[in-house]
Amino acid sequence: MTYCCIHFITAASERQPAAPGKAEGGKTATAHSLQPTACYNSRMRVFVLLLLCCLAAGAAQITFRDNFESGMKNWLPPRPADWEIAAEGGNHFLRLIRPGYGPGVPRRPLNYALLRDRCFSNFTLSTRLRRAGKSLMIVFGYQDTLHFNYTHLSVDRGTQQKVHNGIFRVDGGERARIDDPDRPPALPDQEWHTAKLVRQGAQVAVYMDGSAEPLLSVNQGLFPYGRVGIGSFDESGDFDDFQITGTPSSACDSADVKLPALADTALTVKAAAEVKNYGTEQALPLGPDGFALLDFPGLRQWPGYQVKQALLFLHAPGQTAGQLRVSAVKGQWNEKAPPSSLGFAWKAATAQVRQEGWLAVPVDAALVRGMINGESDGLALSAAQPLTIDSRESTFSPYLQLQLEKTR
Repeated sequence: MTYCCIHFITAASERQPAAPGKAEGGKTATAHSLQPTACYNSRMRVFVLLLLCCLAAGAAQITFRDNFESGMKNWLPPRPADWEIAAEGGNHFLRLIRPGYGPGVPRRPLNYALLRDRCFSNFTLSTRLRRAGKSLMIVFGYQDTLHFNYTHLSVDRGTQQKVHNGIFRVDGGERARIDDPDRPPALPDQEWHTAKLVRQGAQVAVYMDGSAEPLLSVNQGLFPYGRVGIGSFDESGDFDDFQITGTPSSACDSADVKLPALADTALTVKAAAEVKNYGTEQALPLGPDGFALLDFPGLRQWPGYQVKQALLFLHAPGQTAGQLRVSAVKGQWNEKAPPSSLGFAWKAATAQVRQEGWLAVPVDAALVRGMINGESDGLALSAAQPLTIDSRESTFSPYLQLQLEKTR
């Protein structure tokens, strides 16, 4: 649009009034064309109006960039302790170091940093990002903790996990998907990727890694304006080279930013497992001669917290409840035998069938504390009777759900 304004201004300014008795182009003027002063004044008025329009349009667009070389002074996180400025090879970037909080009630994401003193309607936003777990997210249209949009960028399709890899709306209740779920994963690996969001009116499109075609898009369910932010639903990851160009909105009150309330004392967190199994890549055949090692690196981010309750969730569709043995382990893993236990006896636990084929296995708090404090490297699983645990892709990876309490 700016180009069109400049083109018309240039064309208008280059035109000159015809000489008396001559029409433009050197032809003899007719009676109705002999109005050089009026014609010139009219063109000048058009020129001035177009110039004013262009100046106004230019002023309406602002650009903000942040490469995090100067910290995160431009951002508003719910809990600053959850974030840090990390560095690799002299380059600094923003890192969400906590593995994530339990989702809010109603169910929605909570841990994201909002851009300070900025509110947009239409915009183009881009950032580099790298997941540490399965997913990250970009918030837009944020008005308060119960009213915003976000795009969830994940390792899997929305058809595999309906609340992954898509565009969502939080509108006073549980988050709801508003786009087509059958799209390829936005973050297929744990390398750096570039995400670009283009918001125009009622439509938003998400482009990945310079693609000319949007990976995700929707033309409904968007809030008309709001703040923007970066974070995760319940995991951790990195962000760098953030940039946004857009139309600012005065509808957001910069002095009254409503952030999620993340308690310091009592938390519910989710920690994903890295599976090192004795079996295939898609199943863990547990039994007297089959075992698996689960590592939870995210737990090391919670020093100073007591473990009040721990449940290990395993995806085992069609399985009934059974006895599993759980032990803390330390040392190298191989396919012959589990690494040595640390003096912790095998803990017998009864798996209970939960919704959608998941088993919930109570885990002794002492085993989890050992992983948090670095005394152990993971959990070893075995079963008295054959039990096959599904581990297809990351959607069905085992995970721990913990209730933590801050040590006084």
